[in-house]
Amino acid sequence: MRSSHFVLSLALASKTTLALAGQTRPKIELQDVNFVHTSDIHSWYRGHQKADAVSRYWDANIGDVASFVHHMKQKAERQGQDLFFVNSGDDTHGGGLSDSEDPEGGKALAIHVTLPYDVITPGNHELENRVVARNLYYNITSRLSDSEKTKYLASNVYFTDDTGEEVLLAERYKIWTTRGGEGRKVAALGVSFENKKTASAGVRIQPIEKMVEEEWFSKDVLGVNPDIFLLVGHMSISDEDNKWSVIHDAIRKRHPATPIFIFGGHSHRRDCRMAFDAVGRSIAIESGRYLETVGWVSAALTEPSKPLKFVRRYLDPSKDTFQRHSGIDKKSFDTETAKDVMSRFNELAKQRGLDEVYGCAPRTYNWDHEKYSTHAKDHVLNFYINEVFPEIVNTKNNTTGEPNPYFLLVNNGFMRGPIYQGKFTKDDKFVNTPYKQQFSFVQLPRLIAERVLEMIDHLQGTADDAVTDFGTAYRSGGDQTALRMEGSEETPLTLGRYLSNEIVGKLTVTSPGYVTTDRCEELGPGDDTVHTSPGLKIQYPPTYVHSRSPSTQTLGKYNLVDFVILHRLQDRVQAVINAAIKMHNEFCDEKWRLCQPIASIEKDAWKPYGTVDSSDAIVKYAQSESYLNC
Repeated sequence: MRSSHFVLSLALASKTTLALAGQTRPKIELQDVNFVHTSDIHSWYRGHQKADAVSRYWDANIGDVASFVHHMKQKAERQGQDLFFVNSGDDTHGGGLSDSEDPEGGKALAIHVTLPYDVITPGNHELENRVVARNLYYNITSRLSDSEKTKYLASNVYFTDDTGEEVLLAERYKIWTTRGGEGRKVAALGVSFENKKTASAGVRIQPIEKMVEEEWFSKDVLGVNPDIFLLVGHMSISDEDNKWSVIHDAIRKRHPATPIFIFGGHSHRRDCRMAFDAVGRSIAIESGRYLETVGWVSAALTEPSKPLKFVRRYLDPSKDTFQRHSGIDKKSFDTETAKDVMSRFNELAKQRGLDEVYGCAPRTYNWDHEKYSTHAKDHVLNFYINEVFPEIVNTKNNTTGEPNPYFLLVNNGFMRGPIYQGKFTKDDKFVNTPYKQQFSFVQLPRLIAERVLEMIDHLQGTADDAVTDFGTAYRSGGDQTALRMEGSEETPLTLGRYLSNEIVGKLTVTSPGYVTTDRCEELGPGDDTVHTSPGLKIQYPPTYVHSRSPSTQTLGKYNLVDFVILHRLQDRVQAVINAAIKMHNEFCDEKWRLCQPIASIEKDAWKPYGTVDSSDAIVKYAQSESYLNC
């Protein structure tokens, strides 16, 4: 996710802004082909249930989306038009409906695939864990009925089953003619980006360049001469990721004018792209995440020599929005399918106890509405590293009964968003801190611990650079080092999600929300609901934050401290520690005879720290006296 694509906007109280804020664009007009798109839902099937300034406008759930699709599809078919419902994956991991289950997302995903999608594809969160991938293969894709089997597509994804045989995770493609054989012929693919993390799950993702060379692609997909190509997949549509262009170009060699519709995912942003070639008959869209956005694309099909007439919208997930565009009143809007699906999701939430209240937060801890600083007491990262973790996660000295002096370093990937004043539930725990990460520590002289943090602060860049990471970290040899983002790292899932209740309270707000700038400006504004711009720019927190116990201030330079980190950072941080030690020792040899040489740190020097992981820490804290009773 990048700040250039959208910001969250607050409408200030004035005649000018109040005239715009919250207005919706003209009612959607159906064209020859129409598409409704969801992506990166991350189990937010019940929608946004908080009463903060943004969520109260996002009151629709996945059932409401299905009802909207049903009514629009009925209307389209009456007019001899087509409407398709597609999903680009990452449906698990991100909320209690999936994360409270074992296997993760098992029942929730099984419910989700019963919705009337035309095409669904897996995301990386369905493919990186063996238990999750196995459930997807054995309990979902393999159990779809013959009539439903081709709705779930994984064109380039292979799974090693329990016998050791490599099989297709799902169907490769779908070819069908709409409206019971009376409409348009469609050729659909469902693809995923290459990801080295899937190997341990028994999942192999074939490179797109190899996929388009397969006989089945040439014969069974390109050879059917469809009226449109529908490409759905968990891949960003950004210019940097040219995988969609590989598929697009392979199609264009055989079908120079056939319309191509691409629906991507993974980046969690609203985006659109049309500059694939000079023909003007292709479009790609991404539709956000967390059921914060429902994408809409439509096109009037023109003769082959002319560009298509596209429309794209980013719909806020609002019941009023869906009812207005479908022309169906509130009383008649909910379909039986939607009611059944939501009944099953709500029952699953009840079984999992997701609405159980652990405690009440005394105030709101913000995430990304203002620039992070170490002095921001109400920033959620500072709340964790200064209050939650020190109180709940510690290893006490056997003699004193108190924690040893410590330095704590974490990356922002352990959490996902703000904590709101009021009830903190089991579901909030999974939304806020879904990853169960253990803590590790190694003992270091205080001056080395301080130098390591200085090096990380310096090399990770400014606090606005949210995606900097140091996978390769420090390399031995050479004078220059840099913190690098690993290719497999994701942008943190939470960036830009909500505005603070405190900030909202200082302004007169009518309808805060996304203000989108994408690469399809020639189609006009994309946001269906107009939010005043300029608004409040998303402020990305730093990737790495740290704190220290007050007792470190009185220590000598060579006194030992516990250097505490999230276990998953161990290899990265060890490289930085040893680089700091190496520089210290070189300084001792050349510059200062009185300093003490320090031995480098080996892997076996790291030990577990405390008994509580990063996810359960907030639960124990919420249940403690530090939180108010509700």
